[in-house]
Amino acid sequence: MKRIFLLMFVAIAALSFSRCDEDDDTKSKSDSTIEGTVKNNEVYTHDFGTMGIEDGATLTKSPQHAKAFSLQRNNVGHLVFTYEADGSFKGKDEAEIEFCYSIGSAACYKKETVEIDILVGK
Repeated sequence: MKRIFLLMFVAIAALSFSRCDEDDDTKSKSDSTIEGTVKNNEVYTHDFGTMGIEDGATLTKSPQHAKAFSLQRNNVGHLVFTYEADGSFKGKDEAEIEFCYSIGSAACYKKETVEIDILVGK
């Protein structure tokens, strides 16, 4: 009987410690990249389209040179990212968004990371 408990304990411990979390390996890797260009006095907008009510998105990396930015659903259910460069900044700024696709439960059945590279010009 002690052997059975010992084997069960070892099996559970092995499974627990060997479990790899996908997030650890893919934190800095993007599944896709969107590139945009904007002038300093303009607002860059990217419409990701309609998302399911159970689906979600999180801004996991904020742009470093933004005067203002947002990620929100509009009145027709589209997820929209907006960005306005800070003052006289010229160059590349970037943001990262993680999408979580769900079928109604709290768990994500699929995650996707999208990087947005914004080239800010004159």
